[in-house]
Amino acid sequence: MRSESEVRAYIAMRAAEDDDFRAQLVADPRATLEAETGLRFPASLPAARA
Repeated sequence: MRSESEVRAYIAMRAAEDDDFRAQLVADPRATLEAETGLRFPASLPAARA
């Protein structure tokens, strides 16, 4: 399993290099991250902005 910092770095790199992924991430961050990582996030978890 990758560490949180590795996942964050991967997502940032992917968003910087892939316009379609970045658009999906902006439009629906929870679904995009769930699809990309295989993790499930509770609906009550607010989306954070970095």
